[in-house]
Amino acid sequence: GTVDDDRMQSYYGRAEVVVFPSFYEGFGLPIVQGLAYGRTVVARESPLVTELAAGYRGPGTLITFSSERTLVDVLGRLERGEPVAGRPLTRADTGRAWTWDSAASALLTKIGALVEACPSPQMLRRTGLSRGLMRHGRAT
Repeated sequence: GTVDDDRMQSYYGRAEVVVFPSFYEGFGLPIVQGLAYGRTVVARESPLVTELAAGYRGPGTLITFSSERTLVDVLGRLERGEPVAGRPLTRADTGRAWTWDSAASALLTKIGALVEACPSPQMLRRTGLSRGLMRHGRAT
């Protein structure tokens, strides 16, 4: 849009909560940026978000929601300081600051592991390819 990158980064840095309600994008950059700043990120639940979140070990907290009603409930609980069923995402203490370089390295390591295991059963289920492969006589 019309907001320059420096200003956008300052918004992430000062945010109490980053909300990512998109139906269209699976695991968008706002999720990554919010988590990189150690913020609580509230994102629409999807198989991809759940799968990637399970392997993430960086700063921040990821909370998913499945409907507008649960989004309103989650935001209300956060505002009141009540516990929210979320997925705290923390990295092992390495004594180093979490940087874009270390985040990129961790992401590349995770992608490498996923590519080696490709196609994973989760990916096949998520994309519906397992049904297509079975129709063509191939086992998954």
